[in-house]
Amino acid sequence: MSARHFDRYEELLGEIYCLTFVRGVDETGALLRMGGLADTIRPRPLAHVWQEMRSYEAGYPTIAQALNAGPWTVVIEPSGVHGSGAQLLNAVSRGTEAVSVLRHDYADDHLAYSVDGELVTELVGAKPAIRRGTEPDRILPQLRAAGLDPEGPDDGDPLIHPHVGILRLVGQITGFLPDLTGGPLASAHLEPWFNATEPSAVHRLSHEELADALTAVPASLRRTIAVREVRRLTELLDVAHHRDVSEALDTAEREGSVAVPAGSALGHRVRDWLMNGRRAHHVLTDPTERHRMTEEERIQATRLWCLAGALRGALRSDSPAGAFEALRPLIVDVFDWADDASHRATLLRELHTH
Repeated sequence: MSARHFDRYEELLGEIYCLTFVRGVDETGALLRMGGLADTIRPRPLAHVWQEMRSYEAGYPTIAQALNAGPWTVVIEPSGVHGSGAQLLNAVSRGTEAVSVLRHDYADDHLAYSVDGELVTELVGAKPAIRRGTEPDRILPQLRAAGLDPEGPDDGDPLIHPHVGILRLVGQITGFLPDLTGGPLASAHLEPWFNATEPSAVHRLSHEELADALTAVPASLRRTIAVREVRRLTELLDVAHHRDVSEALDTAEREGSVAVPAGSALGHRVRDWLMNGRRAHHVLTDPTERHRMTEEERIQATRLWCLAGALRGALRSDSPAGAFEALRPLIVDVFDWADDASHRATLLRELHTH
């Protein structure tokens, strides 16, 4: 069964895709849990999904489809990876359970299983012998039933793609693998900015001194510094006058975490920043669309895309990870427009004196 599915998925989805199975929710619910934008949910055939994802006019969105089969709904990301992130998968699994499987021929395949917000088992590099999570042995029976004995040889059959075994494992856990036809399925644009997840701490290694200092200070000081620095960025980019931006930052400084609905005025503004940032990236590799943005427009769009990430951090700056995300433009070389070594040094001294 899994070999047939593997061939079909490769034909339709290519060499990079993610399947996320969610128990006990319908297609719309699964897409929303994954960060689907409600006003973009509609049936789309796979051919239209590919066309829209490659469209300058559409803003090069990430699009996922969803298919229900009994107790499980699977969210299908062609050329996507969102479901493989532990933080998102944990959020998707709250009140239920979720399994994600990633095929990525230019990185590592990946499988993770979360229950009620907790990562239970994860296969590192999709290797059955290397597992982590709160219960790494929880799916041992399914591993063995799928022919992935953790104590068996690691090399496998060279004539069979290793992802076939991972699909067999998913089938053992969920009881089904979707039969994809390419026909219309419920689908939505995915925008992780609006997911109810903590900002990732993956970048803290790039500046551990700052990350440790943010962790050590009171949450009120984290909020003050994160909001102040993002306000500075809004002034640099001439968007500080937008009332929705300033009000959200004011609320974050007073109260902590601020949720921004995707359909709100600020939500639409952020969506525009993110969309134009994707355009600025894609036109560099799409010669047929390069004329659509001047170099000045591309640079401004990229900077506003960076600001959107910092803003998300500031609106969640009760947490150290959120505050760190708000300050990333100060510490990452590619953000040279906001990067200032003397300013960083002053900021660190301020943190260390509290």
